[in-house]
Amino acid sequence: MDVGWGELLLLAVVALFIFGPDKLPKAAADAGRLVRRLKEMATKAQSEISNHGVDVEGIKNDLRSVADLHPKRILGSAMSNVTDSGTPTIAPSASTTNAPHPGAATTTDPESITPAPGGPREPVSPRLDPDAT
Repeated sequence: MDVGWGELLLLAVVALFIFGPDKLPKAAADAGRLVRRLKEMATKAQSEISNHGVDVEGIKNDLRSVADLHPKRILGSAMSNVTDSGTPTIAPSASTTNAPHPGAATTTDPESITPAPGGPREPVSPRLDPDAT
């Protein structure tokens, strides 16, 4: 848990206001007993499951792979390909060459785009809509 001293102090002050100075020690003791009992139950359940021959590590790995399907994680991995300038970085593949196409845009600045020989070119827009992110 990523809780600092400031958060703990704030929680203590809020608990003091909610329970009062006379009931706070009893509430803290009850909370400690509850946490201890929950840990014991979790340990007991895990040992019973492993005694029945269930592959707990395999289930954990399956749950982690399902958690990778969360939309925030998918967007995070998709957005990791975007540079600071807002343009996506594309990894070169074996079929691409290092020489750009004549007249191809090297920036997203419409003023710097030169038309290809044989006619004007439309400005190249970035793959991602900056207003949508």
